[in-house]
Amino acid sequence: MDDTKPIIAVVGATGLQGGSVANALLDTGRFTVRALTRTLDSDAALALADRGAQVVQADVYRPDDLNAALAGAYGVFFTTFSDFPSKQPGLEVCQGKNVADAAQRAGVKHVVFSTLPDLRQLSSGKYSHVHHFNEKAEVAAYIKSLGLPATFMVYGYYMTNVTASPFAYRKVAVGDTEEYEFLVPVPVSSVTAVADTVGDGGRCVAHCLMNREETVGQEYFVATEFLTYEEMARELAQATGKVIRAVQLSPEEISQHPVFRTDEARDMFNFFHEFGYPAELNLDKTANTFGKLTTFREFLKREKHVALPQ
Repeated sequence: MDDTKPIIAVVGATGLQGGSVANALLDTGRFTVRALTRTLDSDAALALADRGAQVVQADVYRPDDLNAALAGAYGVFFTTFSDFPSKQPGLEVCQGKNVADAAQRAGVKHVVFSTLPDLRQLSSGKYSHVHHFNEKAEVAAYIKSLGLPATFMVYGYYMTNVTASPFAYRKVAVGDTEEYEFLVPVPVSSVTAVADTVGDGGRCVAHCLMNREETVGQEYFVATEFLTYEEMARELAQATGKVIRAVQLSPEEISQHPVFRTDEARDMFNFFHEFGYPAELNLDKTANTFGKLTTFREFLKREKHVALPQ
């Protein structure tokens, strides 16, 4: 391991975002990657160690762990996390402040934080239950208040939410054939911005860390394209060879759905249906900074699997 390379601490390095970032940084060959995880012997942690990462145990609720893990680091990437829907609001703010405080104590030169917009503020309080958005926005504001040199990444809707979720589809019999319904709680004409978190997210963060002067103080929208749910269903059908159509659930069906019935999910989908995406989240800046990202069609071709019910 080259001790002269700048150290980048990646919080949650065995998760979806963190793992993508850790691997992308290792691919550059320009950094020593310090992978923070709670479980040193997980398959993901061992795979990072095999690639040359420093894998260290750290709990985001333990400031002493974070102080030790960030000591000597040039940069840090992190996001906050909770169960979705959030079972205990406030946890993400606690995590984020702990990491930000440790970064300040360590004298970190570049923080990259994966955040989300405050839907409560953007809707003038109408949609106040989307904790995994609103709390990340609180953390971003806290980072700015500390004066940390930071870049902010806003990820679009994970493409993996569409392919891997067991609650996204239902199978229906139409005559002698089987068809699939792609379930959404809003009109199928509603638009969402999709992101290849694993394929593109890490590469975008690595670019920011390699181009500090250009990217500190900036916010970037990590997404590829705006699609309606109807358009997504057509792409899914083409990729799988199955009959798949987008269907808006009725209020009664929403009340029985394990995810959509929650205040958090309902507010999130309804916000984007009513207000759309904030104007500052545009794809031109994304393309100009990071180049071409993965389209939904390209993602489906690469993944080759959609979790359709059997």
